[in-house]
Amino acid sequence: MTRRTEFLYFDFDGTLIDVSPLHAAAFKLAFDATDDKFDFDYRLIAGLDTESAFERLGFSESESKKLAKVKRKYFDELAKNSVPKWVDGIPSLLDSLDEIGVKYGVVSSGTRHRIQETLINLDSLSRFMFIISREDVKQTKPHPEPFLLAISKSNASIGRSLVVEDSLSGYVSATSAGLDVWQLLVHYEDDIFSASNGSANQLEKWILGV
Repeated sequence: MTRRTEFLYFDFDGTLIDVSPLHAAAFKLAFDATDDKFDFDYRLIAGLDTESAFERLGFSESESKKLAKVKRKYFDELAKNSVPKWVDGIPSLLDSLDEIGVKYGVVSSGTRHRIQETLINLDSLSRFMFIISREDVKQTKPHPEPFLLAISKSNASIGRSLVVEDSLSGYVSATSAGLDVWQLLVHYEDDIFSASNGSANQLEKWILGV
């Protein structure tokens, strides 16, 4: 017996697509390009848009804008040499959602162009009902605006919807909008912030009620 779930809102980086290592590497390269040595824990900024991530780490607004450009350049270079791939278990999960008629969309702090390009390369763009990107909102995660916009687009009941996230900022954004969250455990299993959590395979079984 399947769960009474009507809609799933997926984060993108680190949830659908396994690019968190690329983001972490790009941040490190951006820091290494400065005069100062800077150690950081990527888990503290995972899910934030790039400028907000640098601000979270203590940089000024102007410094963050400059560093964000450098980081994006490094990320684009790394991404060009990397074949996009799904997070383990996501293809099977999406197939199951299609089979039982549960719709889903993307809610991300990433750019629309990169998200669309990645999904096109994976021959999966048409599977998603919509994409909410950083260009669509004034305030990105952890502000609730991205998910409030997604709720209005999906026309799904909040009580029968579920957000799939891997970052704390996404969790805060979603719960602030009144949505339940499944924390997808991929790279940082030691950082548990949601009562509902597990791998994509575990989420698939939970939705299918098996």
